[in-house]
Order: sequence, then structure tokens, then C-alpha cells
Amino acid sequence: MPYILTPLIQESFEPMWNEGQIYEKKNIYKIGKPSQPPVNYDQHNFKPHSMTHIETPAHTEVDGQLMSHYLKNHQNYFYGPTTVLKIKNSQFLKTKDNTYHWSLTSAELQEKISSFSDKIHSKILIAPDVYEVDQFGFHAQNYVFTLSAAAAHMLIEREGFHLFGTSWKSLDYNPERPERPIHDIIFKKAIAMENLDLLNVPEGNYFMCNYPIPVMDASEGVVAPILFTKDEIFNSNI
Repeated sequence: MPYILTPLIQESFEPMWNEGQIYEKKNIYKIGKPSQPPVNYDQHNFKPHSMTHIETPAHTEVDGQLMSHYLKNHQNYFYGPTTVLKIKNSQFLKTKDNTYHWSLTSAELQEKISSFSDKIHSKILIAPDVYEVDQFGFHAQNYVFTLSAAAAHMLIEREGFHLFGTSWKSLDYNPERPERPIHDIIFKKAIAMENLDLLNVPEGNYFMCNYPIPVMDASEGVVAPILFTKDEIFNSNI
């Protein structure tokens, strides 16, 4: 079976960024109501950043490229060969209260890349091999996993690199400060995905489809990425 990298969306989702209710369903038509069409039809309201989502440079840059730029000029960013790297030997260090942070170093990333036995593709998803999850299946907010600046630079120096994905809720952990340095580094070469459900995905190479709903002038959007194995692609009887 393919791997779907997002938990099932629920109205009970808890906000990750103090943005209130992040998914709300409102009924428009209901079968059996007088003077209405005989259908069930709901309105769905989303706040992407507390869900699995995709981001473009416009998220952190005043004049950054919007989603429509990539939909028009770089559609291959949204599908194609993808490498999943799972990092072992967790280095979550306590920072404050009940929060732990692992900033992946360039040495740790280089060790993983060097030990990977297959080709590493232009889309790279990275997560710890084991991490805490919340009640909805998202990477727990208090077990922070990010790239160090040196590791982020290592990725953008790779030829063809154009998409980075993480299991945690953000590329940055910079509490009480407005800067988003890891976003800014990655956005020099790539777009990003956050809140990916990678816990049970084995390390390896896949074909990913992560096409967002094509909203004009959006800087980010809800996405349900799907990973297919080589066998699923080659034995699909297309």
C-alpha cells in the first residue's frame, strides 16, 4: 500500500500556532431538508499551518515566490522521485520545561547521506526514526526536530535539490524571536513541507505526489502527500 503522509483531518485538531479552530465543517445542504437540493454538502474551512502543508518562499519573504509560480513553472516540484531519510541515535536535548530539541548537525546529515545505499533524489524528507506523536498522529510539538544552519546549507548545495519535508511542525525552532533562518536557507533552492506523518515510513526511495489545491496567490496550502514504492509504480498495469 502507498503511504499517506497526513493524519485524518478532524474538527478536534488542536492548533499548533494559537490560531483557533483549525478545521471547521459547516453544513450547506442536507438530504431531507425542505426547499433544499436532495444532497449532502458541507463547507470546509482550513488553517494549513496546523495540518500537513506545503510552503513557498512567500511564507517568510516579503517578495518571495507564491504557490502559483511553482504551479505554473515548476510543477515537477509537486511529484516525482523522493528520498526518505530516517535518522537514528536521537539527540533530543532538554531546553525548557517539557521541551526537547534536536538540531540535526551537518555531520549527522553527512553520515546518513554517506550510508544511504541508493540514489538521493531532488525531493528529500527527513525525520527521526523514532519520535513522540500526539493524539492525532502528528509529531509531538515538544519534541522539536530541525536542521542546523550547516545541515540546511548542505542540502541546498546538492545539485537539483528542490523540496524538503519534515515530520515536525516547522523548519525552525526560534521561540520568542521573529527570525526564520532555516526557512530562509531552504527557500533559496526549494519549497518545504511540514507536519508529515513519517513515523511508519521505511527509509528509502519512493515516487511522491504532493499536489496542493491550486489557490491563486497562496503562500502555503493543505496537502495530502502520497508515497508509492517502486513495485507499486512498475506493477500498476497502467
